[in-house]
Amino acid sequence: MKKLFTLFLALVAGVGTMFAWDYERVQIGDLYYNLDATNQTAEVTSKPSDNPDGPRRNNYEFSTITIPSSVTYSGDTYSVTSIESYAFSKSLNLTSITIPSTITTIYEGITSGCPNLETIIVEEGNNRYDSRDNCNAIIQTSSNVLISGCKNTVIPYSVTGIFMSAFNECTGLTSITIPSGVTIIFPYAFEYCTDLTSVTCKATTPPTLGMDVFRGLNCATIPLYVPAKSVEAYKAADQWKEFNVQAISEDALPEILTDENALDDKFIIDGVLYIRKDGRVYDINGIIVE
Repeated sequence: MKKLFTLFLALVAGVGTMFAWDYERVQIGDLYYNLDATNQTAEVTSKPSDNPDGPRRNNYEFSTITIPSSVTYSGDTYSVTSIESYAFSKSLNLTSITIPSTITTIYEGITSGCPNLETIIVEEGNNRYDSRDNCNAIIQTSSNVLISGCKNTVIPYSVTGIFMSAFNECTGLTSITIPSGVTIIFPYAFEYCTDLTSVTCKATTPPTLGMDVFRGLNCATIPLYVPAKSVEAYKAADQWKEFNVQAISEDALPEILTDENALDDKFIIDGVLYIRKDGRVYDINGIIVE
C-alpha cells in the first residue's frame, strides 16, 4: 500500500490534483470553463448540475464533444490547458470526445458514467497525453498510465498502470484485457462497471490494487482469466481473489524466443521484453499481448 501511495503522489503531480484557485466559471459555446485571468488559461468543467439537491442526472447532452485549443471571452483569448475532475461525468448521450494538443493536465474520472462513449482521441502533437494504437483511451505519455477509458478501449501492451476512476461507471464495458506490463491499478478504476462479464489479466504477478477497484461488481460470477502458472497467486491476492479465477488458454511460446537469427523481432518497452512473430506480439511467457 505504501508503494501505491507513493506512485499515486508521483502521478497526480503530472495528471492533476484538485486545489482551490481563483477562476471565473462561464459558458463559451457548448462547454463550460473555469477561466484563469492571471495566466490566460481555461479549464473545461462540467455543466451546472441539473439536480442541485441530489446526484447529477445528466451532464452534457451532446453525442460528440471536440474541445477547442483556445476560447475567447469578453475580448480575451484563453488557452485551453486542463480538464477538471469528472468534467463529462454522466454525459449519457456522449459517444465521442477529442482532446486538443494544448491540454497539459487531466484530472481523474473525466468520462465516469458515460455508458455510450465509444471513441476517445487525443490529437497529435500533445506532449503530455496520447491515444496510441487507436486505443480509445487517454494515456499519460511519460508514465504509460491509462488515465481515462470507455467501452471500446483496448489497453495497449505498453501501458503499465490504470489510473483512479479510469473506467468508473462505464456500464457499456462488457470485457477488458489487462496487458502483462500493468503492475498497478488505482482506486475505483472499474467501480460500478456492472456489465462486465469477463476480465483477462495477462500479468504473471497480480497487479497491486488500490481501494475498491471493482466495487459494485458481483465478482464471484465474473471469470478472471490469468496465466496458468499464476492462478494460485491471483486466488490469494486481495480483491483479485473475489473473482472466479481461471487459467488463460495460452499459445505455445514461439521458437523465436531462442532464435538468435531473429533478434530484430525482439524489442523492449520500458524494460519489458516482447517478441513479434507472424503478426502477433508475445511477452516472455508466451502470452499474446497484441
